[in-house]
Formats: sequence, C-alpha cells, structure tokens
Amino acid sequence: MDVLLRLIGAGDGQSAPELLARLGKRLSQPTLWRYLNALRSRGLVTREGRGRATRYYSAARTSPAERRRAYEGVRAAPVPNDKPMGSLFREPAHPVQIEGFRRMTPEDKLRLVAGLYGAGIQLKVAGLRMVHPDWTEARLLHEARSSLLHAGT
Repeated sequence: MDVLLRLIGAGDGQSAPELLARLGKRLSQPTLWRYLNALRSRGLVTREGRGRATRYYSAARTSPAERRRAYEGVRAAPVPNDKPMGSLFREPAHPVQIEGFRRMTPEDKLRLVAGLYGAGIQLKVAGLRMVHPDWTEARLLHEARSSLLHAGT
C-alpha cells in the first residue's frame, strides 16, 4: 500500500486505470479497489468524481488547517428548510420495517443497535482523523466514543 500511496501523492490525481498501468501486474483491479478503500477509510486518500471520472488524491495535498476549516464548514452547514435536525429523521417507518422489527428477537435488536453505534464511532473517527491527522488511533477512538457518550442528552 505504501507504493500505491506514493503513486497517488506523486501526481495531480490518479484514476484507477492509471494506477493499474503504473503498477503493472502487481495488483488485480479488485485488490486495487480494496486498497484504495482502505486508504480512504484511514483518511490518507480522497476520491473525487464518479464512474470513469473518479480520481484519487493524497489527503496530504491540503494542510490540516484547510481540512479543519472544510470539516467545520460541513458540520455548520444550515439544515434544509430550517427544520431542527431531529425532525429530519422522524419520518414514519414503513409497515414492512415495523413488521421486521416485531419479528426480531431482543438479541437481534441489540445486535442491530450495537452495529449502528459501531458505525457511528467509525464515522466520527474518520472526521476526527481529517481534522487531527497527528492523533494516535487510540486517541481518535477515545475522543469519538467520548463525543457519542452523551450525544442524545
């Protein structure tokens, strides 16, 4: 993955076919995508565009201060229609969803909630990593868990 990261950082954005051509026969296309997704989840690579126009960039091309400003700008974005944030998530559940929840055992429901909590932690860690690239993984996890501890209160 280090070679891949160096290739992405060396140019002004790289597409997946360009990366495959530069790597030669070292990686298959699915393996390249797996590596790119891993680098993105660790906050080392960003992706812009869609489909054939997708290009990958080194996250280091912007300074931590620029990433922090961008993150804070997203976080402070106005809520559509000036509704409180909670009201955006209060649409009624579909009858099929309700029936599915009724059929779930308490253990299944707890597993579902734990999975959602884990996804929330991962999302918060990714955001914190962009703002604080110098923090250790342990500190990122601690801060993410602390921020979600009293999120509903």
